[in-house]
Amino acid sequence: MTRELYSARCIYRAMLLFFLLFKVIGLATVSLRDKISNNKCSGKTLSFRRSRFGMLYNLMLCCSVVVTNYITVPILNGQDYDNKTTITMSIEVFEGVFGSLVVLIILVCYCGNQLDFESIGNYLIHVEEQFHRLRLPINFHGVFGRLIIVYIGQLTLFLALLVTEYLAFNEGPLVWLLDVGPSAFASWLLIQYISVISLLDANFNCLNDGIQNLCRSSNNSNYMRSLNQTRRVFVSSSTMKPFLQLRDIHDNLCDLSTEVSRFYSMPALIAITFLFFTLLYNTYYLLEPLIVDNSILDLMPMVNTILWLIFLLYPLVLLTTKITNIMDKIQETGVFVHILLKCAIDRETKSELREFSLQLLHRNIKFTANGYFSLDNTLLQSIVSAVTTYLVILIQFQMGSSCYKVSKCNCTEP
Repeated sequence: MTRELYSARCIYRAMLLFFLLFKVIGLATVSLRDKISNNKCSGKTLSFRRSRFGMLYNLMLCCSVVVTNYITVPILNGQDYDNKTTITMSIEVFEGVFGSLVVLIILVCYCGNQLDFESIGNYLIHVEEQFHRLRLPINFHGVFGRLIIVYIGQLTLFLALLVTEYLAFNEGPLVWLLDVGPSAFASWLLIQYISVISLLDANFNCLNDGIQNLCRSSNNSNYMRSLNQTRRVFVSSSTMKPFLQLRDIHDNLCDLSTEVSRFYSMPALIAITFLFFTLLYNTYYLLEPLIVDNSILDLMPMVNTILWLIFLLYPLVLLTTKITNIMDKIQETGVFVHILLKCAIDRETKSELREFSLQLLHRNIKFTANGYFSLDNTLLQSIVSAVTTYLVILIQFQMGSSCYKVSKCNCTEP
């Protein structure tokens, strides 16, 4: 009991720490409060509530972004650095303005969808309580341990990026607000999305384990052999009761997944679009010394650009991988239910399993960016293809511009 209480407190503190981080950057407009629990051994439980202060804080952040633009855009436009061209200067300014617009839209979205954010948080807590009543513990230690590693990796890349920005271009905090700030904000939005998907993934994994436990033999750890040995496991009504409860939990998890996909749909679309644009520009800047005459190949700007690419790809790779994993877990549920349906011989059991199978067939869960593209591993393939295509266009434009200047100079020679 002491160990369980200590674990609950650790999870509670970790949740508070993560929540505070997103609260500071404007990605959590709700408040987190203690809720009285009937179970004394479960420790503190939490609940999400709407907060007027959160909305006011986001509106203040929006005003500060607008004011900062009037100061930082002229500084960014007049900045001097190696391999500066008309294309890079135009892209820098456009990227800064576009990034500020992205931050404003996302902050406003979080204000307008505060009720949905509250609903998602409380839904996760409610599903966890359902698993607790069935004595199916969710591996929160593993989830939060992996998330801590993800957060530390994100912070390390961010600090390394700032250091190399200063060493390569002698930039100050004002330029960072317009140059690095929007990309960092979009990346943290995807990190938050990854956190929610990780919790969903842990819930689906616990659900699948619960379904498998209903038909496992206590004397045999091999799952397929257990199915052959326990074909009558569903005959007793005592076994059907937890199965029906798991089916209700699955229905709640599907509703929650749909709500999560809808909530992050528009912010993810805006953030990924901006990260793609920034990724394209930094890839072009990395290759520019190889395609532009009289370009300077300096070590520190190259290191900074490589860090930029890693920093931009880091949340995208994690998000697409995690969503692909959770989609596999959702499909596994259907496979387990189908196997159990073939093993069942009781009429009532078969009827319940068929109903569950129909429920799975009608549940088409997808995590998309406002319906434009799926947020699975196919997204990375599309990003690589698109970056390559637009990169070729930019290189051809730059080479064509250089050839035009050379021919013009030759024509003016006496």
